[in-house]
Amino acid sequence: MIDPINLNKSIFENINKTYGIIIKQAVDAATYISEMMPQIWHVATYISEMLQFWQEWIEENKRLFDNYTKFWQIFQEQYKITEQEAIQILRKYKWFITPSLPSDFVFVVVEIGRKPSNQRSAMNRLFVTYFSSNNFINLENLVDGWKTNAIFKPRMKIFRDCIFIMRNAKGRQNPSNSVLPTLIAQIDGIRVEFMKRNGLSFWEKDKVWKKLFKDQTPNQDLSNLVNDIFLNILFQKSQPGVPLETPFTFNRHKVMHGEYLKYGRIDNTIRAFLILDFLSSLNNQKPIS
Repeated sequence: MIDPINLNKSIFENINKTYGIIIKQAVDAATYISEMMPQIWHVATYISEMLQFWQEWIEENKRLFDNYTKFWQIFQEQYKITEQEAIQILRKYKWFITPSLPSDFVFVVVEIGRKPSNQRSAMNRLFVTYFSSNNFINLENLVDGWKTNAIFKPRMKIFRDCIFIMRNAKGRQNPSNSVLPTLIAQIDGIRVEFMKRNGLSFWEKDKVWKKLFKDQTPNQDLSNLVNDIFLNILFQKSQPGVPLETPFTFNRHKVMHGEYLKYGRIDNTIRAFLILDFLSSLNNQKPIS
C-alpha cells in the first residue's frame, strides 16, 4: 500500500529539486520588488512631475510667444511697418519693447528712427516721456502688472518705493542715482531666484545661466533683442579698470562695484524697469523636488 505521506514528501522533493531554484529566484525577485517599490514609486512620481513641468513650460512659453506674435501682427496691419525695421531701429539705440507697450508707441519709435543723423537723444526722450508723464502713471501701471508673479510679489514695495522717489525728486536731485542700483539689485535677485527654480545654482558660469534665459524666450528677433540688452549689456562681463567691450553706462558690474559714477540717467532707469517687465513675463515654475 502506498504511503500517502511518503508519496507527498517524494513529490515535494522532486518539485523542489526541479523547480527549487526557480521558485527561490521568484521569491527573491518578489522580495526585491517589494523592497524597491518606494524607490520605483518615487521615480514614477518624478517622471510624472517632470512631464507636467515641461508641459506647463511649453504652454507658458507659447503664451509669451503668442503675446509677442499678436503684438507684431497688430502693429504691421495697422502701420504697414515690418517687425524687422522696428527691431533694427530699437537695436541701434539700445532699446527694446515688451507687450506692455502700445503699438502706437512703436510707430513713433520707427518715425524717429527713420530721421537722418543720430536720434539717440530723441529716442531716449520718447521712452522717458512716455513713462514719466502724468506723474509716472504709465510706469506705475507697468509695475502694478507684476504683483501676481510669485518671484516679484515680495519685492513690490521696493518697486513702488522707487516710483515714489522718482515722483518726489525736487530741483537738482537725481533720483536715478538711488533708484537704478536698487533696480539692478532686484534684477540680480530675480535672476538668481529664477535660476534656483530651474535647478541652477548661484555659482553657475555665465554661459550656463545666460543659456537658461535664452531658452525661456521664443526664438524671434524681439526676444533676442531683449536678451541682448539684458545679458550682453547689463550683464556684460567686465573687469575693474578695463573698458567694456560694448561701452555703455548701463552695466551691472561697473555700477554695483562703484566704478561708474555717471550711471544715474533716467533712460537707464527706464531700461531697468523694462527688463523687469520682461522677466515678469517669463514662466516661474516651482522646481521639481
